[in-house]
Amino acid sequence: MSKQTEREELTAHTPGNWHVEGDGKKRSSEIEPQHIRILSPHANSRGPIEKQIAVVYYGETDSEREANARLIAAAPELLAENKRLRALVQRWREVIAGHEKNAEGWAKEFESESRAALAGSMK
Repeated sequence: MSKQTEREELTAHTPGNWHVEGDGKKRSSEIEPQHIRILSPHANSRGPIEKQIAVVYYGETDSEREANARLIAAAPELLAENKRLRALVQRWREVIAGHEKNAEGWAKEFESESRAALAGSMK
């Protein structure tokens, strides 16, 4: 599989703003209470609806199952952050390749943005 094909497959997912059903509140009775659904809002001709993206069945405890669901729901945001950081790394490579005089400023920017991205993904 080519790198281009791999990149295209990574972007061929349901658009973001995924969320955990109920977000800590009472969940739908459509499925068993120990299962947590990840949903994505959509609009159709009848108005807004939510499409099911995934169902989390596993977790040794309720809190572990909830954490698993939140991690899955964060996937589109994590992918977007990964793309942003990859672009930043590419810019860093360009600095190293021929613009060493700007390297100090770029290093500080890269460190700052990397820390912010990591902090954002830990929420």
